[in-house]
Amino acid sequence: MTLLETIEINFQGQIKLIELYQGDLTNLAKNEHFDLLVLSAFPNDYTPTPTSLVGALDRKGLSVAYLSMLREVDMREEYACWLSSQIDYKDYNGIEFKRILCFEPLIKDLPPSEMIRDLFQALMVLTNQYDVKSVGMPLITTGDANYPVDLILNPLIEAAVNWMSLGLDLDKIKIVAYDTNKARQALIIFKILKEKYSNYSLKFSHSYEYDYFISYSHKDIHKAEYLHEKLKKLKPNSKVFIDKNILHTGHAWQMAIFEALDNCAKIITLLSNDYINSKV
Repeated sequence: MTLLETIEINFQGQIKLIELYQGDLTNLAKNEHFDLLVLSAFPNDYTPTPTSLVGALDRKGLSVAYLSMLREVDMREEYACWLSSQIDYKDYNGIEFKRILCFEPLIKDLPPSEMIRDLFQALMVLTNQYDVKSVGMPLITTGDANYPVDLILNPLIEAAVNWMSLGLDLDKIKIVAYDTNKARQALIIFKILKEKYSNYSLKFSHSYEYDYFISYSHKDIHKAEYLHEKLKKLKPNSKVFIDKNILHTGHAWQMAIFEALDNCAKIITLLSNDYINSKV
């Protein structure tokens, strides 16, 4: 594989890497090994098409359909992912990873930012339980699902920077473009994001910016607004974080939410069935 560009993330003095490559994830050299391959598929559809990574793996003798019958962890209901059992990768020429994380989002139902959020929440769970320090992935959902590169790469990098800055226990994420044209597109976007995020670390304040953070399901927005109104009447000088009033369309909401949580004196959780059933 050819390394095109790198973003460095500083987590408590430890440098973590997000790398962009052009190459073939099924034809790796020994020194290109990583622990976990993330790939995307349509839900419950592991057809080895000619243009998909599932198909490329199948031509190497590694069947995703077969692995799906031997799942180690099934998180499809929570995060649209499942983890394979350990692969004896030495039996496959060009395969240099130990497990597959198959990502099966309901693409038509979710914007890219929410799909990517699910993926990284799954990674947070798995890296704490399994020996996963490095991850490789294609430009997920840009193949047979036909998502544009920019719509996927922007939230993917934002999420990677955010979670790695918060302590996601990964040393390296390798994003690999197979197609030359997509690699060119990805490199342009990656360079812009590198300028934005290189050496980024979440900067938390030692003093509180907000007195209260209201955590609620968006289906309960009217109740949250009522609570906010009552709080302001009881304590007119208090500062209340409620995302509807603070965040705007296109905002890097995940980073803003984490920073706001750390900068609030108290959290108020508006519990309901919708809240409990919400993945967020």
